[in-house]
Amino acid sequence: MIKVHAALCEVTYLSFFENSIKKYISPRAVEWYKSRIEQNNTKEYAPVYWSFWGDMQDQLLQNIPFERLSCESKNLLRVLERKFEGRSYRYMNGDGHSGWVASPVSGKKIGRNQWLQIITNQKLKNRRHSKWNEVKGGFIESSIEMFSGDFSSAVRAEPESRFASKYVE
Repeated sequence: MIKVHAALCEVTYLSFFENSIKKYISPRAVEWYKSRIEQNNTKEYAPVYWSFWGDMQDQLLQNIPFERLSCESKNLLRVLERKFEGRSYRYMNGDGHSGWVASPVSGKKIGRNQWLQIITNQKLKNRRHSKWNEVKGGFIESSIEMFSGDFSSAVRAEPESRFASKYVE
């Protein structure tokens, strides 16, 4: 999509797009950085480096016709190409899998006692990382966030039901 539109769009729009790409920092960058520092401090594994900026910029800028890039973007792209030569990107995995994400209980009618067990499960509450199981068409994610979304949907679907009588008392 970028290749098609970048080849034909006005220079002012392309310039705005380039600048947006160059300035972008993932909202998760701080979380990734803290996690990496914590992981390296455990000494459980050999220390590793994770890139927190540049992966996405390199991938996106490569899709803009080189002759249409600004001088600054061309220079940045050359630097990023050296930086990521032979490395994998955070935002791309050629052997990867994509699709929907659901919890193990998504779409199932479960009782309030089962919901209470899920909501009060200390293992889920204290889990630092989500567990993902790859399945055909997507992933099953066992995280407190996915379960809370399903619980919210269940309560929304039956607001005057078994949920309210137990938890509103």
